[in-house]
Amino acid sequence: HLAPIALSAAPYLVALQAQHKDADLLEAASQRFLGRSPEGDRPARRAWFTDSPASLASEHGREMVTVTCGGKVPPGSAARSFEPLLEIPLPGFPALRIPPVLEILDLCERERYAEILIDTPGPIGLAGLIAGKLLGIRLTAIQDTDLPSSVRRVSGSPALEELARAYTRWFFGQMDRVCVSAEPRSRMTA
Repeated sequence: HLAPIALSAAPYLVALQAQHKDADLLEAASQRFLGRSPEGDRPARRAWFTDSPASLASEHGREMVTVTCGGKVPPGSAARSFEPLLEIPLPGFPALRIPPVLEILDLCERERYAEILIDTPGPIGLAGLIAGKLLGIRLTAIQDTDLPSSVRRVSGSPALEELARAYTRWFFGQMDRVCVSAEPRSRMTA
């Protein structure tokens, strides 16, 4: 179901990446010759990509915006929830909600986030990874669950566990920085 969407989005993704490939060079030249960033005194904003919209963004005011897919956003919060393109139910896990990557790219480009924080290797986290890589935005991930063990526990399959391990290794390997929680998410305090 996703192949036609990915194929039709390919030209846009290539053009977007080409437009932003020299962002680091422009930043360095502006810093050296103008003594300031091209953004001037604009405050550095961050986007928090999460499956649970009740996030830390409300504590950081306008400096951080929560980006989620299909979740209800608390009124008055700095959050943006996108309608999923597709929802795939999974036994033992929440449904996988496939986010509209082009809309998320548009948001990240328009808002010019300085950093993208990702707390899930799921579809919304993958959308954050794509946006960060294409737009040259610094990526930070928070790893607080052992996805491969959860997959094995639910599926009973060592092969699926190894597939999940390879995926998470690849996913977190794409980040500029990875933070690992010492406590499970349910016991963490913000």
